[in-house]
Amino acid sequence: MNDFSVVGPSPALVGVARSALPSWGIAPDANLRLLKYRENAVFAVDIDGKPTHVLRVHRRGYHTDAALRSELLWMTALNDHGIPTPRVMPTGQGDLITRVTATDKAGQFQCDLLSWVAGVPLGSIESKSFGKEEFIERAYEQVGRLAAQVHLHSEQWRPAEPVHRHSWDEEGCLGRAAVWGYYGDLDALTAPERALLHRGAIVARQRLAEFGKPGDRFGLIHADLVPENVLIDGEACTLIDFDDAGFGWYLSDIAIAVFFQVGTASFAPALHAMLRGYGQVRHLPAGDLHMLDVMLFLRGVAVLGWIKTRGETETAKQIKQSVTEIALSIAANLSGDPVRNMDLNFKFELPITRIGVNHAERQK
Repeated sequence: MNDFSVVGPSPALVGVARSALPSWGIAPDANLRLLKYRENAVFAVDIDGKPTHVLRVHRRGYHTDAALRSELLWMTALNDHGIPTPRVMPTGQGDLITRVTATDKAGQFQCDLLSWVAGVPLGSIESKSFGKEEFIERAYEQVGRLAAQVHLHSEQWRPAEPVHRHSWDEEGCLGRAAVWGYYGDLDALTAPERALLHRGAIVARQRLAEFGKPGDRFGLIHADLVPENVLIDGEACTLIDFDDAGFGWYLSDIAIAVFFQVGTASFAPALHAMLRGYGQVRHLPAGDLHMLDVMLFLRGVAVLGWIKTRGETETAKQIKQSVTEIALSIAANLSGDPVRNMDLNFKFELPITRIGVNHAERQK
């Protein structure tokens, strides 16, 4: 889900993007179109009137160079393995990133270049627009298959260099030094609401300690499978934006994919379809699904931290109320506190007996 202004990038930041282009042999006056301005400034690079690449100008201070190179190396490995992701474009010097000094002299921006991917986003978290049920079921079954492929690759990948990425574990989501910020610091929370989240966090920590981090449950994950990061082009489905990729529970990628649909009619169809597709590729023990509420809670408090530290962005303003309500409702469910009355439609209509059936049948 990174520093810029409320509405769009400043002319100085566009200048940073233009200054980066020659590192890939692209003229600095090439046409740039802003695609996304949430975590990074993401531009389409048009050449001869057609989009050819995507240029990312990263938020200063979020990732080290080593962490960015780890992200891009993993994307390359996934693409080489046949998993549809954008291709990483090395600079003319053979590096994966370039650094550009901004006119504000406050530090350099890291930039990288990816191949253009055709398609439209699966949905929008700001507008809670996810499409009709038939489309949701077809699309999320594809997303489930892709997530399972990513997780299988994560289990088996043995890179030559250490992977430098943050961890979406208990401390990464619940701790005072959480990756996106500490949920308890969000000013909009009342004292009772903050206390309810704390009670939910205690239960979540207890259950996560029991769940553990064995290699078949915990590894390198996408960590931001929101609808905008899934591009649909006919029957093709591509995963983009691995900027938040890190170490976490595989089940959390499933929770993240449907988090913003909690409380909507599309939640159950999306979740069931995703689990169905996932089970066609990778076995997910039915017993693991009892942790879905915890994974949804982790995502909720992580996003509350993001809203606190990115409060000036339009996205933070638009999603604050709905994310707060979801997180509080799940906290109430975890702690057995009936304070919240939101209809938690994930509780817990899960196709447990069908999980992994197709995978198991192929093993016979």
